Amino acid sequence: MDQAAEDRIRNEIEAEATRLFPDSVRRVEWLRYGDVPIIEPGEILPRFVFAEPPGCRGRRPEPREALTAFQAAHRPAVKQFRHELEQRWPEIRHIGVAFEDGGGHGRGGMIRALREHGPVHRDAVAVMVVLTAAERETADALITAGIASSRAEALRWALTHAREAGPQV
Repeated sequence: MDQAAEDRIRNEIEAEATRLFPDSVRRVEWLRYGDVPIIEPGEILPRFVFAEPPGCRGRRPEPREALTAFQAAHRPAVKQFRHELEQRWPEIRHIGVAFEDGGGHGRGGMIRALREHGPVHRDAVAVMVVLTAAERETADALITAGIASSRAEALRWALTHAREAGPQV
């Protein structure tokens, strides 16, 4: 993704977040490939830093508790924003959420998948795999080469080619 396209996406997402959560958005931080292992080549990740939601102010809630309270306080806007992110910006696969108290002290945060990828075929099964740094680099090389669009697709491609090659005894 070129810089102009990335800047346009950033501006649009920040404007939409500010419109939907006018009194809650403190800032949006942008993470890129290499900042955290979950981000794949070509992906950018917005990390929304919100003011603590009502009911959490004055104490130190866990990030998940703060997120649950925020979602409850802004349910229609959260639903609309999630839909907008999924439909308008497919480059965004994950989002980060963090909260700050009135003094600007962070309350931790989390990164979540924006959309759940369903099975490709009727008989397919979704799995999760933990990759070492070297394995991640190999999957990312397949993405960079244009062979796959995600790490999941890169692993599916590799398994298909391994199966086609047959057992190597």
